[in-house]
Amino acid sequence: MLPNWFNKWNADNPTNIYGPAIAIGVVGGAVLVAAWLVSANQSSAVDSLQTGPRGTGMSVPEFKSDLGEPDPGIAGYMATRSDPLVPQGGEELAGDARENVPPGLEGLTVENYDRLLAAMRQWTGIPNLFEDMDSYQTSVGYTMIGMTQNLNENWDGHVNANKEVGVTCYTCHRGQPVPSDIWFDISPVNERVEGWGAVQNRVTPLSSYTSLPSDALQTYLVDGESIKVHDLASRVAGVLNFMGVEFADVNVLADDAIRQGIKDFSDWPTVPQLYVKGEFVGGCDIVTEMTLSGELDTLFDDKGVAYSKDAAEKIREANA
Repeated sequence: MLPNWFNKWNADNPTNIYGPAIAIGVVGGAVLVAAWLVSANQSSAVDSLQTGPRGTGMSVPEFKSDLGEPDPGIAGYMATRSDPLVPQGGEELAGDARENVPPGLEGLTVENYDRLLAAMRQWTGIPNLFEDMDSYQTSVGYTMIGMTQNLNENWDGHVNANKEVGVTCYTCHRGQPVPSDIWFDISPVNERVEGWGAVQNRVTPLSSYTSLPSDALQTYLVDGESIKVHDLASRVAGVLNFMGVEFADVNVLADDAIRQGIKDFSDWPTVPQLYVKGEFVGGCDIVTEMTLSGELDTLFDDKGVAYSKDAAEKIREANA
């Protein structure tokens, strides 16, 4: 029982308690629905690639999924492709039997070269591609084939991350001699931003929905530079290349068993990993520190690894 004065006050000052209660219920329900949608719709397997010291949040989630909607141009591509013919041995090679064969394709059998040439002419919309050695299109085509091979062989983690697809002439040309979507720096903003913010390692329309840099083709074709992405592996390889060290590399990201196996073998949680004459040295941070301190020079000297001392000094001077 409530006191009479309280009942009288409530009667004289009616308050709508249902409106706020309904509003709170709607907001709470919306939050629950949103949480359910996020959790229920993430049906893809997720892995995490550690890119730095643990506890610092330096990791990259890897989603294994299929595209919700296929590439709208996939029908055009499928109509122009055919399966390669498996060589049986003894076949005539394109480099011996055909003229104006682009560098890197000389070792194809005549049947496979003719098949690929017909497809490339459809992909690019250039019916006489590679017929005239003095043609500008032939010169550019030679360079583009080299770039395509470079992407497929050296950037496997980017062009084959979701499926074993790679890139072809059709990736950009879509049957047009001049691609409609040209990769380039669209504004001065990109020039002022470095690293992760410079549309690198992000899937964007500017790079045909790949994770390559938005200016990849401009860099390769116009500036004559190799295609680079801001990642730890390229930094380690860049140091070794600059110092003139001959080395071999293995793409451990292409095989989950190898990627985990190398971590277990070295008892080191991240990749890349540098080995010198079979001895584990460390990851990106350690290689960088050893380069700047001169310890890497000493290690190379002790192991009998040839390198440029002048290049090593230039790295230290640039980072002094």
